[in-house]
Amino acid sequence: MTTVEEFDRWLRQPEDRDIEFKKAEYTFSKDKDLPDYCAALANEGGGKLILGVNNNRQVVGTKAFEGTYNRLSNELLSKIGIRVDVDELMHPNGVFLCFMYLPVL
Repeated sequence: MTTVEEFDRWLRQPEDRDIEFKKAEYTFSKDKDLPDYCAALANEGGGKLILGVNNNRQVVGTKAFEGTYNRLSNELLSKIGIRVDVDELMHPNGVFLCFMYLPVL
C-alpha cells in the first residue's frame, strides 16, 4: 500500500523509464494505453505508471477506472500476461492510481 509520504517523494523524482505520470483526469484507455504502458514497464525491468498527476506535478486526481480499479490487475494479467499491482490512494488533492510492475527475482 502506497503512503502519501512515499507518493510525495515520487513527485520530486524526474520522469524516466521507472516512473511515468499521466493526468488522466477523467479517462484512460483500458484497451490500448494502459496495457501498452504496463508492458513498457515490464520491458524496462519495472516501474510505476501514476494516473492523476498533471505535467506540473500537481495532483489533479483521476476518475479513470472509478469503482473498478480493483479488477484491473487481473484484467491486465489476462490481456498481456503480466502481473501489475494496482493501488488507489486518497491524496489530500485528489485520488490517484498507481500501476506498479516489480520483476520477480
